[in-house]
Amino acid sequence: MEAGRIIEQGRVFEVFTRPAQPTTRRFVAEVIGHGVPPGTLARLPQPGPGQQRRLAQVLFLGPHSTRPAISEASRDFGIDINIVSGRVDEIAGEPFGVMALAVNGPAAAIDAAFGWMRGLGLLVEEDVAWAG
Repeated sequence: MEAGRIIEQGRVFEVFTRPAQPTTRRFVAEVIGHGVPPGTLARLPQPGPGQQRRLAQVLFLGPHSTRPAISEASRDFGIDINIVSGRVDEIAGEPFGVMALAVNGPAAAIDAAFGWMRGLGLLVEEDVAWAG
């Protein structure tokens, strides 16, 4: 609700995992969270020569919510993935997880890994707000 009117409605799981309205997104971010503790990113290993670091938030939901997608992507695409923040929970009896990731590797490999994750139905969002 906002200013006394309903701004979003639907299945609880859908509203919490795919909020459409900015007010709902802010509320869900406060409840679920994905912040990274201060200084954590500065302490992570630097990317090697010819590599880059990409930051992303991955929302695990649906039939692949319990799949070991992080370890599969690291192994199959030859990238290093640091989970810098995360939460696994249930909403209305359905599992979901949200992970903040720092990924090091060649740009093409990271693109392929994120594409593969999206193909599983996971929501991958880069350039998220990282403040804890």
